[in-house]
Amino acid sequence: MAGEGIGQHLAQMLSAWDKADSGKAEILAPLWCKPVVEEMMQLYDLPRGRIKPVYFGPRLLTALVSWRTLPKERQPDVSDFELAEKLESTPLWGLLALLFIPLLPFFAVALIGWRLGGRGVRGIAQRILAYGMRLTRAASYSGMAAHINRSQHIDFCIVPLGNWSLCRLIKSKPYVVQIPDVVFLEFPEFFDRNPDVNNLSTEIQRVGRSAGAVISVSEHVRRNHVIKFLGVEPRRARLALHAPMRLDDALMRHFDVDHIPSRATARKWLSDHWSEIMAHSSLVKRMNGSLNWLAHAKKLNVQGTKLLYFATQYRPYKNIERAIEAMADVRKKSSEPVALLLTANLEGSDAITALIDKYELWEVVIPLPRLPQPIHATIYAACDLALAASRFEGGMPFLFSEAVSVGTAVVMAETDIVRASIPAALRARMLFDPLDAQHMADAILRGLADRGLFMEQSRVLASMSSSRTWANVVDDYLRAGRDAIEYRKEPKDIHTSIFSIGSAKA
Repeated sequence: MAGEGIGQHLAQMLSAWDKADSGKAEILAPLWCKPVVEEMMQLYDLPRGRIKPVYFGPRLLTALVSWRTLPKERQPDVSDFELAEKLESTPLWGLLALLFIPLLPFFAVALIGWRLGGRGVRGIAQRILAYGMRLTRAASYSGMAAHINRSQHIDFCIVPLGNWSLCRLIKSKPYVVQIPDVVFLEFPEFFDRNPDVNNLSTEIQRVGRSAGAVISVSEHVRRNHVIKFLGVEPRRARLALHAPMRLDDALMRHFDVDHIPSRATARKWLSDHWSEIMAHSSLVKRMNGSLNWLAHAKKLNVQGTKLLYFATQYRPYKNIERAIEAMADVRKKSSEPVALLLTANLEGSDAITALIDKYELWEVVIPLPRLPQPIHATIYAACDLALAASRFEGGMPFLFSEAVSVGTAVVMAETDIVRASIPAALRARMLFDPLDAQHMADAILRGLADRGLFMEQSRVLASMSSSRTWANVVDDYLRAGRDAIEYRKEPKDIHTSIFSIGSAKA
């Protein structure tokens, strides 16, 4: 999560919380999230005195011998679990061992079945493995909820995703939940055949009904997703717009300077460390297992190529396929070599591999998933242009502010929220139709040639930064927390807030 939008959102809020001296907070997280939470604490220099991370996982013996199925609607016995905060002094390898050793029987049986068995045996192995992961999640969420329920110092908690597996266990405290979107409402064509959509809809609706307040990050989502679809009454449907997500501080810390390094400096660093980045042990897996792809990527002439950067996850509506088609057109039209670096994990994405093969773009489109924040900021600064091709709201303000804050211009898909944020005079220079690959390619070529685009965009970012800060976001959440307390008929002064981390599918 440290390199993803929700993790960055939480980190920025906690940093603003600390600077405003808003009180103490706890970060409650499953044990498997510890590495990214600790990275977040370090990167944002969050003080452990006022912001305390607490980790939860299954008790060793209980997880080892408990073979019963956990009822969906019944809270597991709290005595079956213990807080992992007691293990704070244990080295990370020890914590990971305590988490995974209880599950070794599940993994061993699953692995043997997968290697030796036919389709039927593999199905059984998959079910055993799924049960082991379910047990681990249930243990973690039960411990988190028990801590919330019995802690006298907690007034309300903030759940950053609509996680019903956790929310249903929070019995005695009001909670505020952020629901960024219900994306299958926007793109039903991508989810019509997904058997999980109905269950997911039910779970999100349950979260909406039980939460003291539901926060949206755009008026469109608040009105059409939260109020209309989830049925949340307007007084509980709160709007808390994102503030700009800047990376200039992270970049300056990485280079240990007090100014934004030049593109030449960032590009040299990337060139010097390219082989090291390409040597990451799991990179070939995230290139959908293609050694051919990795071999071409290693040969990239970092200094002699125009570089684009598309920070994205792999989701159907992120429009990666269209971006690849656009790159095929860019390569034909450009007199210089151009490459697209993107952060999506493409493991299992056969459609992407087929497109890369069709257009012979092995050396042109290069996935670099799960980058640490300093490397993420450096690549932004090293690239000639950033690309935001998503068909939904993800590009604004995150990708826009990330790129421009480190000196890189960006071209973006024209969506409602982008159009509302960009001055009319600038739209023709930087926006494109996300459904038209040729239009996207033309926008990329224009952006690479437009030397004045960054200066215009930096003025837009300056205006955004002055009108909306992360302190404003924290204030919005605190007001929502007070409303949640009122909704639960437990009015009192607010002393502590809880940030809970971990998605239902983590």
